[in-house]
Amino acid sequence: MRDHHRRAAEKALDRLLEQVPELVAVLVGGSIAKGIEREDSDVDLIVVIPDDAYARRLAENCVSFFWNDLCDYTGGYVEGKLVGRSFIREAAERGSEPTRHAFKGVFPVHCTDDEILKWLSRIPQYPQEQQQNRIDSFLAQFQLNRWFFWGEGVRRGDRYLQVRAATDMVLFGCRLVLACNQMLFPCHKRLIEETLAAPRKPENLQLLIDRFLTELTDEAKKNFCDAIQQFAGTNKTDMLSRFQQDVEMSWYNRVHAVSEW
Repeated sequence: MRDHHRRAAEKALDRLLEQVPELVAVLVGGSIAKGIEREDSDVDLIVVIPDDAYARRLAENCVSFFWNDLCDYTGGYVEGKLVGRSFIREAAERGSEPTRHAFKGVFPVHCTDDEILKWLSRIPQYPQEQQQNRIDSFLAQFQLNRWFFWGEGVRRGDRYLQVRAATDMVLFGCRLVLACNQMLFPCHKRLIEETLAAPRKPENLQLLIDRFLTELTDEAKKNFCDAIQQFAGTNKTDMLSRFQQDVEMSWYNRVHAVSEW
C-alpha cells in the first residue's frame, strides 16, 4: 500500500471506530489489495459488523459510505460497504465468483475476530468441485445464444435481441475459458482482460472477439463460436433443460443468475 493510501485508510479507521461501536473488522480491498492501484486510486473498505447490527443498518438503508475528505491526494476518496459477520463466512463457503475475486488480496487493518482471518484465506479460491457443472451451464448458455437467439434476432429484425445474443456469446465463451482454467470471473468490467490472461485459450481470441462485436455478422459469429467450441468441447447434459433451470427457473430454484456465478 502506498503511503498516501495508508494515511487515508488510517483516517477512515479512526472515523469508523468512532461511528461504528460494534466494529468487528475493517478490510482493505479493491485495486490496492490486488496490487494494481494507481497514484490516484480510491481506498476501498469492507467493514464487518455483527449480523444483528447489520440488519438494523440495512433496515435504515445505511450500509455503505463515501468519504472525500480523508485523502490528501488529488482525486482520492474512501468508499466502503458494511457487511454482517456471516457474509464473510458464507462467502468462503458459497460465494459467487465475482465475490470471491473481489476478495483477492484483501487484508485487515483492524480485526477482533480470528475466524474472519481464517475465512478470508478461503474466499478467493476457485470452487473446483463445481467446475464441470459450471462448464455445462456455460455451454448451454453459449449454444442457445449461438443457435437460437441470434437467429431469432436476425429473422425478426430485432437488433436488440441480436446484440444481446452476441454479447452473451462472448460472455459465456469467456466464462468457459476461465472455467477450463479454474480462474474466477472478476466482473464484466475486467472480463476480457482476465480471459486474455488465461494460460489456455483459443488462438487470436482478442481478434475474434473484437471482430464479432464490431461486425455482428454470421461469418464473424461462426469464427468466434467455432474457436470457443473447439476449445471447450460439447455439452455433456441436455442443453435446453440446463438453460431452463439456470434462467427461467432460477428464481424458483433460489439461485442467482448464471451470468453472476
